[in-house]
Amino acid sequence: MRFTNALADPPNPVSYRPQTVFLFAASYVALALFGQWLALKPGHEGSLFLAGGVYFAVLLSSGRRDWLRWTATVFIVEAVVEIGLYRLGVVEALFDALIHALGLLAAAQGVRVWRGLPYQMNTLQDVLVFSFVTALVSPFVEVALNLLFMGVTGGEFTGLGWLIYWTGNAAGVLVVAPLILTFRQHMPACRGVPIARWLEGAVLALLLVVMLHFIFSNRPPTVFLSLPLILWAAVRFGMPGMTLVIATFTVIIIGYSARGLGPYGAFGVSPLHSALLAQSFLALATICALCLAAIIDQYQAAQGALRRARDELEQRVRERTAALAESEQRLRESSALFDIARAAAKMIILDWHVATDTLTFSDDPSWLRGPLPAHGKYPLFKDQVHENDRARFLEMRRLALDTLQGSTLDFRVVRTDGTILWVQVHQSVFAGPDGKGARMVAAMQDVSARKQTEASLRESEQRLRAMLDGIPERAWLKDAEGRYIAV
Repeated sequence: MRFTNALADPPNPVSYRPQTVFLFAASYVALALFGQWLALKPGHEGSLFLAGGVYFAVLLSSGRRDWLRWTATVFIVEAVVEIGLYRLGVVEALFDALIHALGLLAAAQGVRVWRGLPYQMNTLQDVLVFSFVTALVSPFVEVALNLLFMGVTGGEFTGLGWLIYWTGNAAGVLVVAPLILTFRQHMPACRGVPIARWLEGAVLALLLVVMLHFIFSNRPPTVFLSLPLILWAAVRFGMPGMTLVIATFTVIIIGYSARGLGPYGAFGVSPLHSALLAQSFLALATICALCLAAIIDQYQAAQGALRRARDELEQRVRERTAALAESEQRLRESSALFDIARAAAKMIILDWHVATDTLTFSDDPSWLRGPLPAHGKYPLFKDQVHENDRARFLEMRRLALDTLQGSTLDFRVVRTDGTILWVQVHQSVFAGPDGKGARMVAAMQDVSARKQTEASLRESEQRLRAMLDGIPERAWLKDAEGRYIAV
């Protein structure tokens, strides 16, 4: 259960305007008259407080700053109903009106504190909190205030009368308030409902009326026959469909029980007991039906969320797969270009694992190391480094492992066939878990041609210098612009 800020207002609240107040008062009086249908004998006061459902729904849909004004409006309208419809005395009517106003005000505060805003009957927790405050909190407050009034006035109220009062108030609010709240929440979505769904709803309503007529036209208890239609409404139409089913149940139960028909108007049962049975059935059936609708709504919402998550995941997988395929294609193209460049540059990649002292080559190393010896194994690479360069090679490798920094070096390699190659190595070092150098990767390129060109150039320069130095006469070289090159 979550506790939220009870001072917050719902979005799009019901405003306290003259036309809204008039519509509210008219609905309140109409439902108060409708509740009289449960008066199972002439002159008996109806106890099904349907009008309280309108008041409770308006409280949950309006801003908190308007609560006192709505409470005052209910107090006035209820007092008029009590005096004009129920023929109560002025004092008793005013106190009864105050009780109804304060009881449901306390229940609305409980809903706002426990479920927050905007209040929507979407989950089982929402329905349970709603049922708790309407079936227990509000009637308890009203009964406590009634006891106080009876104690002050010396009135008397029978135990059966208390039960009828309790169940009548709870059943009335449980039937009407969810209907108003649910349709106010779902009304915008009704515009997009296809015609087929409207026709299905009409068929369901017709079958429900026929079935309830059969149930309450017979004295044996056959209410269970309506369960398939209730499940149909819950699965196909969710909370809006279920609240309409509950309203239809209420009309049928009230109408038939008032005429002495059905399981709650059976012959020989007193009107008070008939009213108690009918109201108790309405309250319990409504709570169970709302819980069922909430569970199915939650299940369908979870299924919808799961489908959306699955669709989104599949879309992401498709996008990632396409991106991966594109990346792999680019990688293959890059690798092919790299292989071409490496072959053209006569380059090979060496991967040396320090701990195992294993050396892996990216390509056939025969151009670097020479033909494979007869015994099928090359000598250690360091042993193939020219003896005049071996000390520099080993020192460079040691420093690289110690400092974890790459380096570049030119050195000679003696092939197994005795050929000497000049190579240039660019190496990088990778640390292991202990922070020390554990792996060395080096790109090695044959630079023998370059070294030979450099040596030929140096030899040519030396010959030119020797020739110039050996001429007894003065001699010089100039470029095309007359600048001296050598003297």
